[in-house]
Amino acid sequence: MVVFLWSFAVFLASVFAGLIAGVTLTPKHTGIRFVAWWLLAGAAGLGLAFLSYSINLYNDLVGILGLTVLLCGAIHFAYRESAAEKLFVGLMSALIANVATFMLCGTTDTFVGARLNLFQDGTPYNVPNILLFIGIKVVVYSIIFALYVKFVRKRVRDMLGMAGKEIKAYLVVPAVSVVGFYVINLITNSTEIFPTSPWFLPLYLTICVIFVVEYLQIFTSVRLTAEKMRSEQEKQRIGAELNVATQIQADMLPRIFPAFPDRKEFDIYASMTPAKEVGGDFYDFFLVDDDHIALVMADVSGKGVPAALFMVIAKTLIKNRAQLGESPAEVLKNVNEQLCEGNEAELFVTVWLAIIEISTGKGIAANAGHEHPVIRRADGQYELVTYRHSPAVATMEGIRFKEHPFELHPGDRLFVYTDGVPEATNADNELFGSERMLEALNRDPGAEPEELLRNVREGIDAFVGDAPQFDDITMLGFRYTGATGLGEKELELDATVENLDRVIAFVDGELETLDCPPKTQMQIDLAVEEIFVNIASYAYAPGTGTAVVRIRTQADPKRVTITFLDQGVPYDPLEKPDPDITLSAEERQIGGLGIYMVKKSMDEMKYRYRDGRNELTITKGLE
Repeated sequence: MVVFLWSFAVFLASVFAGLIAGVTLTPKHTGIRFVAWWLLAGAAGLGLAFLSYSINLYNDLVGILGLTVLLCGAIHFAYRESAAEKLFVGLMSALIANVATFMLCGTTDTFVGARLNLFQDGTPYNVPNILLFIGIKVVVYSIIFALYVKFVRKRVRDMLGMAGKEIKAYLVVPAVSVVGFYVINLITNSTEIFPTSPWFLPLYLTICVIFVVEYLQIFTSVRLTAEKMRSEQEKQRIGAELNVATQIQADMLPRIFPAFPDRKEFDIYASMTPAKEVGGDFYDFFLVDDDHIALVMADVSGKGVPAALFMVIAKTLIKNRAQLGESPAEVLKNVNEQLCEGNEAELFVTVWLAIIEISTGKGIAANAGHEHPVIRRADGQYELVTYRHSPAVATMEGIRFKEHPFELHPGDRLFVYTDGVPEATNADNELFGSERMLEALNRDPGAEPEELLRNVREGIDAFVGDAPQFDDITMLGFRYTGATGLGEKELELDATVENLDRVIAFVDGELETLDCPPKTQMQIDLAVEEIFVNIASYAYAPGTGTAVVRIRTQADPKRVTITFLDQGVPYDPLEKPDPDITLSAEERQIGGLGIYMVKKSMDEMKYRYRDGRNELTITKGLE
């Protein structure tokens, strides 16, 4: 009976450890299968303890080490976490059970049992004392288990969540602690330091305090290391996110210069230097058509990937709307409405957008809360162009954006930028400012765009010194040369078929000044005939109206652009699908062949409806 009761008393520590592990880890199975597994493990543990103590009641090899190994094995197959996490929890639970047993249960039994005269012949191994010991264990384990669930379990789970598989680095200490308990127990038994010995209580109190402190150090070390690991992982995640944002930002910007090597009428250069914490600056420039170029300078609020993605969307929308032929105010109005939809992050973007007519230098700009542009007239100095801004894009729906017309003459230059330029800050927390920016620009006002931007950057670097860059520095320089040998004439007349000869003569007269090859002139004449006859026949039917034929010629390189304007019924001939020329004339639908031939013979053909007028433009190179 003594052997069985003592085996059961020792086995209770494993039950207690198993309960701690059970409320800490996540079961693989539930219901009968899970219960059956633990009943089987429990039966094996109790049987193993009984067998061991039947052989030697004073040897706790199985009671301490054997049951710990069995517990860890059972935990390994019963729960979902990684092997290292399950082993750590198993050893930790065994350590808690051992500390509780020796520090609380053993010492309590020493005091109470001695006063009840239960230590017969100086030994605790008797039925009355073992029953008392079992009762003490049940009470102590219940209290500690309740305290663990309420105050400790969540911390252990959080620690495991932070450390993950790296918890394996801490397995040595709890494993040594469990073995240490067995060694100490072996020594005390061999030296007969039993509960009746005056050395028993101070020895085990000291040992248990050491192990409690050790356990707290393990716990604290794991938690601190896990927090450090999580901090490092967060830094790596942020670093990776910033790298992604930087790459998104860089990939979306035009970076090949010269951007338009065949165009002699202008020169352009732009740069963007990202800050350590990536923002949403972007620039853009593109040809709307053969005679119009769009310039964009913008700055998205916020940082990181969200700002970079918002930048991609904003840049794409602006370009798409501008290439539809919309004015700057129309572009920003439509982009604003689109960006306001589902803008849960409440990001916005400041934009300066200008569309310049290359042949004349006339431009229209719209400024949505952005920095003032800078202009330099030929042989002059750079000066700020100030006017009242419209609100930033995506701040609210229904915004109407103001337009600001301007005109560039040959030799004039534009400089646009984001707030990273004037707000560059030195170590004394001083701003670079607009005045220093103008000084840098006027250091060499005749510099070409690329050199001009380099001068400004050198000015910023000299002012800022070693202070960190907190915002993107984005700049764009534009030099307007004007079209070489450009001429423009216009003919207004009634849109009637009878006036076709006048139109052809008007166009041919301009082509002859450029020594247009006969084959090219014939192609242009056929295109002009097709378009003008269509206007005369359908634009105002059944009534009549006027048409304007505008021809723009360029000598270097030789090129002609002809625009037809009418105020008739809105009609885009380019929307109609091309005819299937593989079919015979009888099989093919009537109509569309003439416009198809025009598209094929011209270098470019564009349509837009603006200010109540149809505008159809064809362009043809003459070389």
